[in-house]
Amino acid sequence: MRTAPMLLTALFVATPADAAPTAHMPTPLRAVAESAPVIMISRHTAIRMKQELDRYALFVDVDAPANVDSTVRVDAHVPLHVYDAPETFDAGFIGRMDEALRAKRLRFDDGVVLVSGSARTALEAAELMREHGYTLVFAVTIP
Repeated sequence: MRTAPMLLTALFVATPADAAPTAHMPTPLRAVAESAPVIMISRHTAIRMKQELDRYALFVDVDAPANVDSTVRVDAHVPLHVYDAPETFDAGFIGRMDEALRAKRLRFDDGVVLVSGSARTALEAAELMREHGYTLVFAVTIP
């Protein structure tokens, strides 16, 4: 399995002793993400993750409308909020996230990187996903 040592070092905060590796995600990355509710990562780290770990993670733009100027390439656009009511959650959000995950042939325990222009939106989406069984959720804000 190919790993990105520098990236994993940057994300390696603490590894629980009982964290079990899987075939899809390097052990240190999985251990950090599963032990934290949500991990905010830098734009630079998200870009490196896309380059180095793309096959292990789904990158999703959760803004409404899509952030076309994003420096982080995404696999899907699944807005958290309704377009014409920015404070209203879209009821189909989790279902569309599930579809995007399956389209990339990933599982619920694989990584998801949520990209947004707003930290609040990214964190709200991440919390909702964690509540619905996603275990490796990262959030990144872009200018």
